[in-house]
Amino acid sequence: MAYHLTLLTESKAVFKKVGQYEPTLLEKMFGSGRRYDMRLQNGLLYLTAGYLGETTNPRVDVFDTRGPHPLRLIGHFAAPGIRTVFPLPDGTALVGGDKLWLIGPPPHVSSQ
Repeated sequence: MAYHLTLLTESKAVFKKVGQYEPTLLEKMFGSGRRYDMRLQNGLLYLTAGYLGETTNPRVDVFDTRGPHPLRLIGHFAAPGIRTVFPLPDGTALVGGDKLWLIGPPPHVSSQ
């Protein structure tokens, strides 16, 4: 689930639910791994997920948080040893781990 902070005072924080992601059938069958790093840039939510040291590759999933729709998975990058992601203002993202990868923006997201 994703929430947007709408009000912050000395004594109160108010959040509005902006979306929820439902796992795919394959994620439900095989497990989706744990999410361990989260970054937001230009309305895109980058989540690093997987099990470090397991047989499945860790990955970066990219969700679109803009608009009144549920969270939509719009991008995915998997490679051995991924640990963190740093989205950059131009839509690219630096993915770190055993190596460094510079990945482009999801294909159908227009540059702003």
